[in-house]
Amino acid sequence: MARVTEGRIGTGRRGALPTGFAFTAFAAYRAVNTPASLPVEARPAISASALRTLASAPRVMLRGTYDTWGYRYDTHILIWLVAPAPDPLQNALAAFGRTPLAGALEPSWTAIGVRHDRDWPAWDEPAYFTGQPALRYLCVSPVVRKAAWYSLALADQRRLTTESLQVARRYPDVQRSRATAVGLPEGDGLLALESDELVRIMELIRELKLAPEGRYVGNELPFITGVRRPLAEILDALP
Repeated sequence: MARVTEGRIGTGRRGALPTGFAFTAFAAYRAVNTPASLPVEARPAISASALRTLASAPRVMLRGTYDTWGYRYDTHILIWLVAPAPDPLQNALAAFGRTPLAGALEPSWTAIGVRHDRDWPAWDEPAYFTGQPALRYLCVSPVVRKAAWYSLALADQRRLTTESLQVARRYPDVQRSRATAVGLPEGDGLLALESDELVRIMELIRELKLAPEGRYVGNELPFITGVRRPLAEILDALP
């Protein structure tokens, strides 16, 4: 039976995922013409239908739905899914795309990544992979390397990456989920940062940019930030 969790925010009691779900997907959407496409009186049923659809996707779990209103002009809802393989994620997103809710949304960004032992040290396992509960705020972005990165010796790449990870470890209240991005050049990835305090995420991002490894990062757009809320609450807040 598929399991979908959409628990309370920041309680540390619900929203935890089993370990070993190596693949992750982020799907961001922009709400369009909501007075007509999402009538206020129909939103509870539309939300429930969308969640049932995700629940029917085998081997997929919902880490969270995020209200991104105000953080980006082109994104209102972010969905974070995890699974043990890529096909269940693709199937779940396709099924979601056929729901009445998706009919009121336009995709603004999507990405799939995987925890890859070769790319990251064993002690820096993603929060979603180790089953840590989701926290209140999330900031996710692609991490695309400059060409100069690939001219470095592998030992130098690992040294710079380790230095950045040591910086991140000074923020124990910020959970990290680094994944190798599917469809981006080898070694490029996705970085998701979670915390119950949004400012702490911003402080860590600033320090990572100043670290030596940051000189080799060329594209981190889009940065998508949101607060974890039940899907019904996110829809209620839309115009």
